[in-house]
Amino acid sequence: LGRDSEGFLIDVTSKTSVQETVGSILERFGRIDILVNNAGCNWAAPAEDYPDAAWRKVMNLNLDAAFFLSREVARRSMIPRGGGKIVNIASIAGIENVFFPNVALNYATSKGSVMRLTRICAKQLAPHGINVNAIAPGFVPTDLFRSNRTPEEAERFIEEETRQTPL
Repeated sequence: LGRDSEGFLIDVTSKTSVQETVGSILERFGRIDILVNNAGCNWAAPAEDYPDAAWRKVMNLNLDAAFFLSREVARRSMIPRGGGKIVNIASIAGIENVFFPNVALNYATSKGSVMRLTRICAKQLAPHGINVNAIAPGFVPTDLFRSNRTPEEAERFIEEETRQTPL
């Protein structure tokens, strides 16, 4: 299509990295039209044993990073231009508990919060011509999912989730 593209390395959990990378992108391309917040992680532990550091790690990556990156891009590119699109990747786990309870604790909490963040930002940024939406995928059998289970447990769970997924 004759378009120019380039990859940028960013630590979305670092305010400095976010500011520097957004600055580099704006320097290179002059604007950011679309931002997709897709970084995410999970940590499996029961509520009573949940480590503080694990809670912060998941919230920092799944929720805080989406807000801070969105704010930086909106502030420095989209608001001055009068438009843009922000897409947050949430999860069906933010709506209902579809995973094993100890896996979903902070993941589901963070993704439910991403949905609320999306709705509030959509209203507050709309006057600037910025659309903010979320996509809530269902179960995805990632390597991380498989690494926390025996192959038999993983296959059983995948079969059950597939059976419950309408399309």
